[in-house]
Amino acid sequence: MANATEKASPAGKKDHKEKLAPVPKPNDKEFKDRIEAETRAIDELKAKINDLQQRITSVVGGRDEYNRKKQEMRSRLDELQAQMDKYEAERKRLTEAIDSRQKEGWEMKQNVQDMKRKLGFSSTEEIDKRIAALEHSMMTSTLTLKEEKKLLDQIKQLKHNKPLVGKFAGLEAGASSFEETSVYPLRAMLDEARTKLLELRALKREEQEKYFALVKQRQEATAPGRELIEERDRLSKQMSEHMIKRREIQDEYKKENWKYQAFLAQQRQERNEKMREERARRQIEQERANLERQLEMVDEEPVDGELILLTQTIAYVQKIMDEHNQTQDGSPGTEQKKTPEA
Repeated sequence: MANATEKASPAGKKDHKEKLAPVPKPNDKEFKDRIEAETRAIDELKAKINDLQQRITSVVGGRDEYNRKKQEMRSRLDELQAQMDKYEAERKRLTEAIDSRQKEGWEMKQNVQDMKRKLGFSSTEEIDKRIAALEHSMMTSTLTLKEEKKLLDQIKQLKHNKPLVGKFAGLEAGASSFEETSVYPLRAMLDEARTKLLELRALKREEQEKYFALVKQRQEATAPGRELIEERDRLSKQMSEHMIKRREIQDEYKKENWKYQAFLAQQRQERNEKMREERARRQIEQERANLERQLEMVDEEPVDGELILLTQTIAYVQKIMDEHNQTQDGSPGTEQKKTPEA
């Protein structure tokens, strides 16, 4: 054996996991009974709802036929409304066109009147008479050169305006006939659109009366079934509440069972740790006993160095056992160390 002594290192304290509080096993029968009670309530309500549905179907019959007629009437009303919208748009367009043409005709007449006032004559005959009068005045009157020049300018202007009178007459005739040629056709089209609108509105009123009569007839026929429908809805609400309650009970059972299984798992882990520690303790005791037997079997007295080494080894083993016992029992070990004779 070596002469050097080996210093024993102290064993560290073992950290223990925090233990879970004891968790009782969930009462499977209690949870099963509660779930079955909710299931029975759901099944009973479901049977009542099915019975009510059959009664509702028998009372509220002919739904498909009613919906078909209702849809046909609704389509007819939509078609009439589309035609009315079309003629209403046409009426607005024609009204705006008539207003625009009337404004245009009024402006034409106003222009003719302005030209008439500006010329001062309404026919070429009036201009010819005025020219003749001015020429006669020049021939029979004693005029200064300035006065004569003024009369000549007037005659010249009258001759210049003479063609404008013919143009004025054409504009006046056009203004007079403008409404007849431009507005009257639009008025005829507007009257036609209004007449069509009145016809369509009358047809729509008739269809609406038929539609409302059909709805009223259906409401009267299905009135007895409304109470059954309300009862069905009430039972459906109760069934939903029982379904929610059943899910809550199932979730509660799963939660408690999970806690219980976690507690069992920790207990198994603690038992396994104790078994490992017990095996380690027995192994240490066996090694200690083997060392003691080896000392007893020595024929010769060992040298001082070997004796010291064996003594230290036994002390180290004893210390490990004491610390292990403290960990298990919470109190220091009471076993006395054996010291071999020198």
